[in-house]
Amino acid sequence: MSLNADRIHIALFGKRNAGKSSVINAMTNQELAIVSDVKGTTTDPVYKAMELLPLGPVVMIDTPGLDDEGELGEKRVKKAKEVLAKADIALVIMDATAGMTEFEEDMIRLIEDRKIPYLKVYNKMDLSNAQEWKEDKACFVSAKDKKGIWELKEEIGKLVPTDDDTLKIVGDLVCPNDFVILVVPIDSAAPKGRLILPQQQTIRDLLEAGAASIVVRETELEKTLEEIGKKPALVITDSQAFGKVSKIVPEDIKLTSFSILFARYKGDLEEEVRGVKALEHLEEGAKILIAEGCTHHRQCDDIGTVKIPRWLKQYTGKDFDIHTSSGNSFPEDLDTYDLVIHCGGCTLNRREMKNRIARVKDAGLSTDFNRPAFAIMNPELTYTLPKYQVGCGIVDIMMHTLDRYFTQTENNELTDEIAEGLLRTVIRNGAVAIKDSQDYNAMSEIMWAGSLSHNGITGLGAEKDFAVHQLGHELSAKFDIAHGASLSAVWGAWATYVYDAKPARFAQYARRVWNVEEADDVKAAQEGIRKTVTYFASLDMPTSFREAKEIGSKTDEEVKQMAHGCSYEGTRTIGSFKVCDENDIYEIYKLANK
Repeated sequence: MSLNADRIHIALFGKRNAGKSSVINAMTNQELAIVSDVKGTTTDPVYKAMELLPLGPVVMIDTPGLDDEGELGEKRVKKAKEVLAKADIALVIMDATAGMTEFEEDMIRLIEDRKIPYLKVYNKMDLSNAQEWKEDKACFVSAKDKKGIWELKEEIGKLVPTDDDTLKIVGDLVCPNDFVILVVPIDSAAPKGRLILPQQQTIRDLLEAGAASIVVRETELEKTLEEIGKKPALVITDSQAFGKVSKIVPEDIKLTSFSILFARYKGDLEEEVRGVKALEHLEEGAKILIAEGCTHHRQCDDIGTVKIPRWLKQYTGKDFDIHTSSGNSFPEDLDTYDLVIHCGGCTLNRREMKNRIARVKDAGLSTDFNRPAFAIMNPELTYTLPKYQVGCGIVDIMMHTLDRYFTQTENNELTDEIAEGLLRTVIRNGAVAIKDSQDYNAMSEIMWAGSLSHNGITGLGAEKDFAVHQLGHELSAKFDIAHGASLSAVWGAWATYVYDAKPARFAQYARRVWNVEEADDVKAAQEGIRKTVTYFASLDMPTSFREAKEIGSKTDEEVKQMAHGCSYEGTRTIGSFKVCDENDIYEIYKLANK
C-alpha cells in the first residue's frame, strides 16, 4: 500500500460470481485475478496496482461477495465494506441475468452515504436476453467477450477526482529555482540504505516544482546554513528533531515538518490544529489513541509507543492512558478516546485519511472544541418516542453519570452532590415518563439531565471509568442491541464484580440516591446495586443477556469470545474504579449471562 498511496483506488463490489474478478481481468487485458465458477473465490480484499488506460496508475480492489454466508462469510463481507474507507471510485458489479438485488441496493446506499463516485456495472450481457436499457450511472459489459469494457473505462475516467491534481506536499509553498533544506535524522529506526517514504515523496514534489533540495542530518544543519551562501526558502525537518532544529534555523527562515506537510496534504490541517489545542484541556488519566498508518518493527525508542507519550508527559505534566494502533487496524470505538493523535498518513490514500478524520469527528471526542455552545431542547419533540427508546435514554443518561461517579478519587464533594442530585431527578422523572412520554415536565427534566450527564460536570475533578460503556459497546457491535439496553444488561454484573474494590463508594451511592439506611457498607452497597437493577427492570430494560432478546443465553465459549473482543484480543484493559483485563471482562459477562 505504501507505494500506492497516491494512486486512484477503484473498488469492485458485488455478489459472489457476479464477475468482479473477470471485469478486472477484462479491463487490464491480463489474467490478474483468479476466476472460478465456484462461489467465493475471493476471500479477502485483494489490492492490485496497475496502469489502466486512459486513467494511468490505479489500484484495483477486488472484494469478497456481498452475499457470502456463515460466520466466516459475515467477516468477509465486513472486510469488503471496510474497503469503502479508501475507495476513490466504486464499481457495483451485477449479473445482468439476475439484475439488481437487495445486496447491491444496500451497497449503493452505503456508497452514496460516503459520497463516493460510483457506477453500476451489469456484467454477463452475453448471457442476457435483455438489451441495454437506460439507467442512471449504469454500464453494460461482457467480461467474457470484452464488450463494453472500453466504454466502462471511459466512464470511470469521468469520475476521477480532479481536485487531487492541485494538491501538493510542498510544491505550492516554493517557487522554481528555490532551494529547500530537508533535515533527516539517522536514528535506530531509520531504514538502512534508504529514506522513509514521506522524505522520498517530498523530494519528488520539490523536483516537480523546479526547486532544489539539500538533505542533511540535524548535526550538519548549522554548518550547512553558514556555508550555503543563500537563504533557503524553507527548512523541513523530521518531527523528532523539531526542538533542536528550531533553535538553529533563524527566525526569518520558514520552518515546518514532514508531518505537518502531510497532515495538510492527506488530511485536514485546520481540524488537526484544533485537536492540538485540545491537549491543554485534557485531565489526568485521559484516554489517548496514537495511530500510525504504516506497520514497522518497534524500536526501543519508537516514535509512537515511546517518544510521543514521553513528550505528552513533558509538555502537560500529566499521565495519560495511552493506546496505539498501526496499519489498517483503526479502532471502531473512537468515542471512548479523549484525543486521537495520527501520523501524517504517507502510506494511506487521501480518502482513507479523510475518512479516519471524519470518524473521529463523528465520534464526538470529549473536548471543548467540538461540543455545542448551547442546545435548544423541546420536550414535545419526544412525545412520539416508543417506550423502549425512552427507557434506553433514561438508562444511558444515568450511565453517563454512573461511569463518572464510581471512581477512586477522594474529596470531590460538590461534584458528587451534583451527580447524586441528577441521578435522583432522572430516577424520579423516568418512572413518570416511562408511563406517559407526553408528560411535559418529566420529559423536560430528563432532557436537561441528559445534557448535564455528558458535559463533564458530573465527573468534574475525578477520573472516569466507563467500563460499562466498553462492555456495552461490544454487545451492540456483536448483537445490534440498542445502546441503553446493552448498558442495563451488564451494569448489575459489573457492579457486583467490582464493588468490593471500594464498598464505601457504592454504599454512599445507595444511601444518597436510593435512601438505603443499612449501616454496613457491604450490605448497603449490595442493596444499592439491587435497587438500580430493579429500577432498570421497571423501565422494561433488560438486566441480563437472557432478558435481552437480541442476545439471549450464551455458551461459555461465546462468552469467552465476547471478552476476547472487548479486550481487543487481550491487548487492553477497561475501567479505572477496578481495572479489568480480559479475564475480568469474562467473569463480568459470565455474571450477566446467568
